[in-house]
Amino acid sequence: FWIVKLNNSGTIQWQKTFGTTGSDFFPYIIQTLDGGYVMIGTTQIFNGSYYGYNCNIIKINSNGILEWQRFIESYNNSSFDSRYKIIQTADNGYAVVGSTVSGDTNSNSLPNYGGTNIWFLKLDASGITQGQRSYGGGGDDHGSSIQQDSSGNYIIAGYTSSYNNTNPAYGQVNCNH
Repeated sequence: FWIVKLNNSGTIQWQKTFGTTGSDFFPYIIQTLDGGYVMIGTTQIFNGSYYGYNCNIIKINSNGILEWQRFIESYNNSSFDSRYKIIQTADNGYAVVGSTVSGDTNSNSLPNYGGTNIWFLKLDASGITQGQRSYGGGGDDHGSSIQQDSSGNYIIAGYTSSYNNTNPAYGQVNCNH
């Protein structure tokens, strides 16, 4: 993918390309407190017999120089993971919300509740995983927005087509659409 920094009159200050040998799609970028940028999107991977898409997070400095990159594979690299949003947190780390079909992002510990699940990921300032969790019911559930409140808690908004999950441990999805 291609990133371009323009000044206020539209003149290019710098431009960079990042990515893999597959298709890369980065629809979301935020400026970080240090003046750099963090981008989140999907990267196409080939596991030997078919293509899948997985989360890719890239942090660059204010001049577009790569600081770190996190490629977060789904379990068995088999699911289409998408619709990510990222915020910088009060501890200068990052919180991500999105969705995953497998319900498991290379951890073997996140349950799959059926369909697509909401996925929450917490990273430190260096992009190291501090924790993750999935939420959902028997239908498709997508996390599309995230905020951190003044107490340090996270608020996730999104979409659900689940109607059969009333267990609070799973996010208590108890509605239809």
